[in-house]
Amino acid sequence: INVLDETESYLQLPDYTLTSPQVTVTGYPTPTEPALSVTASVSPTTITVDDEVTSNPDEMIVRIDVAGYGGTTETRKPIHAVLAIDKSVSMGFPDVDPEGLRLEAAKDFIDMLDLTKDKVALVAFSDPQYTVSYPESGQLMPYLLTDDFDAVKENIDAIVNEGSTYINTGLGLSLNYLHWDTDSDALKMIIFMSDGDGVYTDSSNPASFTNVAASAGYKIHTISLSDDNDDSLQDMSYVTGGKYTLVVDDDFDSAFANMFDYVVDRTSPGYIDVVAVTMPLSLIHI
Repeated sequence: INVLDETESYLQLPDYTLTSPQVTVTGYPTPTEPALSVTASVSPTTITVDDEVTSNPDEMIVRIDVAGYGGTTETRKPIHAVLAIDKSVSMGFPDVDPEGLRLEAAKDFIDMLDLTKDKVALVAFSDPQYTVSYPESGQLMPYLLTDDFDAVKENIDAIVNEGSTYINTGLGLSLNYLHWDTDSDALKMIIFMSDGDGVYTDSSNPASFTNVAASAGYKIHTISLSDDNDDSLQDMSYVTGGKYTLVVDDDFDSAFANMFDYVVDRTSPGYIDVVAVTMPLSLIHI
């Protein structure tokens, strides 16, 4: 932000030019409030530059006041999420998720959502013949997300590990739900959980489901149960601008909680923090 764009020039000396400082800010602008207010004052308003090179000029104090939106609010955009959960046989392996902890954590994630505006769908995927989803869809039935969170959690409880890991199947079905969603204000995302070892078309193929999601503006946040074969999950999250999380020590709850915080931080009205005010080394140029 160039402070001179926000205020009048500091000096009115024809032979000298004052280079304005640069203000570096981080945060997300709040559309309904002034994102940033910058004021500046100079004392004294004129300075004297001695003829001798070794002499020091008079001092001039430049005061810059930067104010950002300081209010608090609970308002955020609606979250419309598809929970894509791997239900292949490998999920029950001793070093993956033999106790089904990922399912309990997924239900806890749903409990974090706001029933008044958020919506979800469930896709439990493996082989195409074993893949199931809720709300039910297909053929002449639309793919609709739901705010019946209890029903979604009941369907999570009913997941049985079977079949192989067909990542493309789970990802393609998840995209159908988001494509059918007509809420233009909602933040649409897929939370994709797997060990990553399965049938997947990566983003090097322009027609891949990952590229389809990226083109539509959908984020794919991935939760990996293993870092041995999770290149597919990293590809999904990286290309779509989502978050990749590796579950450590079976701590699925923390993985989902961090994911939720990450999403909310990027959908809430923004806060601007001034992190640096950089003054040029030489303010006066003859």
